[in-house]
Amino acid sequence: MAKGKKKEINQRWKCPVFRVTVHFMTGPVEDIKKFCTGIAGDEDEFTCGGVWQLTKTNGDDTIEKEFLVWLEDKTSFYYLVHETAHLVQHIFEFLNITYSQENREAIAYYQEYWTRKIWHIMSKQVQCKPKAKDHYK
Repeated sequence: MAKGKKKEINQRWKCPVFRVTVHFMTGPVEDIKKFCTGIAGDEDEFTCGGVWQLTKTNGDDTIEKEFLVWLEDKTSFYYLVHETAHLVQHIFEFLNITYSQENREAIAYYQEYWTRKIWHIMSKQVQCKPKAKDHYK
């Protein structure tokens, strides 16, 4: 590992509200494809990030659903916000919670929850944190 370069991120959390597991990883797309052999798609689909629902078989043969969030760039706050929007949609669909105008506040707060949780880990990889004024630079 080059001096000053931090290793890729590989973190897992269990959501206390909906009891789903979210796995967050950063790094080259090749590493994600090795980690999840079930992820298929064109190379164009794996540009800078993605969210997938995975099925995990535990040692006792129980099956658990897990959500994988991947970002190639471990310093990009803006890609994180984009992917957490997809994450929330996947989780709500999995739990049969309507993703609609009626529950938009719950959606917004849940996305904020995941954005903060993941950015807490990611922000250790960057020198400066994004400011509210940084509009699409």
